[in-house]
Amino acid sequence: MRTTGDSGLAPHLRPLLEHPDPRVRHAALDLLMTQRHDLSKDVERRLSDEDLEVRTEAVHYLCMRCAPGVMGLLDRLLRHPDARVRVAASACALNEPDGPARESAYDRLDEALTLALRQDELDVRIEIAHVLGHPDPGPSAQRLLRRLLKDPDPAVCRAALRSLARARPAGLVPDLLEALADPALRFEAREALRSYGAAALPELRAALHDVQAPLERRKGLLRALGETGDAEVAKQLLELTRHAEPALAFAAIKALNRLRNRVPLDALRPELERLLDRQVRSLETEKQRAQSFAPRPQGLMQRVLTQRAQWAVERVFRVLGLLYDAESIYDAYRALLGQDTRRRDLALEFLATTLEAGPRGRVLPLLEPWKPTAGIRDGEERAAVLFGYLKEHDALASAAATVELTAEEVAVWRPEIERQLGASGGMLLVEEALRPWYGGLDMVEGASNGAKRLGTIQKIEHLGRVDIFSGLGAQELLVLAERSEEAVFQPGETIFREGAAAGEMYSIIAGRVELCREAGQIELLGPGESFGTLAALTREPRFFTACALDHSRCLKLHRDTFWEILEAYPRVAHGVIETLVRKVETLTRQAQGAK
Repeated sequence: MRTTGDSGLAPHLRPLLEHPDPRVRHAALDLLMTQRHDLSKDVERRLSDEDLEVRTEAVHYLCMRCAPGVMGLLDRLLRHPDARVRVAASACALNEPDGPARESAYDRLDEALTLALRQDELDVRIEIAHVLGHPDPGPSAQRLLRRLLKDPDPAVCRAALRSLARARPAGLVPDLLEALADPALRFEAREALRSYGAAALPELRAALHDVQAPLERRKGLLRALGETGDAEVAKQLLELTRHAEPALAFAAIKALNRLRNRVPLDALRPELERLLDRQVRSLETEKQRAQSFAPRPQGLMQRVLTQRAQWAVERVFRVLGLLYDAESIYDAYRALLGQDTRRRDLALEFLATTLEAGPRGRVLPLLEPWKPTAGIRDGEERAAVLFGYLKEHDALASAAATVELTAEEVAVWRPEIERQLGASGGMLLVEEALRPWYGGLDMVEGASNGAKRLGTIQKIEHLGRVDIFSGLGAQELLVLAERSEEAVFQPGETIFREGAAAGEMYSIIAGRVELCREAGQIELLGPGESFGTLAALTREPRFFTACALDHSRCLKLHRDTFWEILEAYPRVAHGVIETLVRKVETLTRQAQGAK
């Protein structure tokens, strides 16, 4: 219809204004702009359309039809009783060259935001955030965006961050840095910072020296620097690879990998070779620890030792990617991680012919298949592992080692452990691991009413046995443990009902939980099994009703925490998805059988 150039199509467009697809309604309104017939009365009904873009286009059309009196119309619409119409009118007024009209629109948006917060109108607050993405926003827009970034609902904050990415107001970079520390906002905050490019570098560099900033904020800051930095930033990142906090040093290496795509690093080759030497030594240390501690099979320390060595291998390859062709190095790394023997052999052959003699002679022997060994325990070697992790302030590894100590080892080493804890300012996780040796055992025993609450270490050990989390490493399990909550249910108590909104997933510590639909029982679950996962992750209504058959104890985890894990550790997503697919297939078969 558009290509005909016909200006008499209005009668044919009228029914399309009621089309169920908002894209069709929007296209019809857009085409009406070129038509001679006035359909203002029909278009006015679109002012209450459920779609913001349709409402905004309807306001545009009405303004065009009454061009001489457009300011009067806008003023009327800005006072409309429907908050969504006021927001749409504000979006149009913000495009007007008239200064007073724009300020009036900001005033109306401010009033609408205050009212929407008071009445808990989430959709209105999100729409206000959407309309503020105009380039070069003034003080009024920045004030509103700052208010939206403090909204209690993450969906509003994310919408405001997306508008910030389009508008790029200089005064709000510090607010973006604050948002980096919030897992629910981290992705959008990083994308907004990336949109600023070099303009944000001065504040990013300054923030890098804030030693009081939360770790996650500093890691996000390093990622942003890797995506926007320059040669001077590369030098700062190299310095940070020596940081005492392992996670921050690792984040600095990852930032250098990103920066390499934009900034030549040839002038820094000597420093990068020294960095490689440190990472190879770290890998040698982790493999030695894995072989000498003799951890309990399938225990937390075995997970820790395996993951620490895997991280050391990744760091070596990331630094190799800074010194050699990055794509080829990363292909070799992925091949070594896989199960294809032929690809692994080809990767080793590539490394043998590509690496210089020094790195080749040290790196290749460390890439042979291995796993932590259980067996004869050498006290001196175990002590070296424990005190090495304590010296490095690695709380999780130190705690995992402490949990596996024998009574004799604790009796001999306890004074030195306490001395190192005092020198480091204390590590709560290690202190928790020592508690049983002080008579403060708080492990859950069964599902009795008197059972004590789990500590973080016990939560990690429980989560590691849960079907959907069994493939996660120790660090991921620690994040889950710290963010999970215990929930206790009485026999016969309903945990959630079919069709209810889903925001949490559960894993069973003790007791039994029945899953059922109206047609009958789907599944009976016990300790180590999870439920409610798929609905929570997809935001779909609950697929079934869950009821406790016994006195049951569960760990409850919010979906945002789980998505944070998948974002921060993307390699674990594959195993999680496989487990989810199997659970869906099982539940589907059982649900069909219950009909």
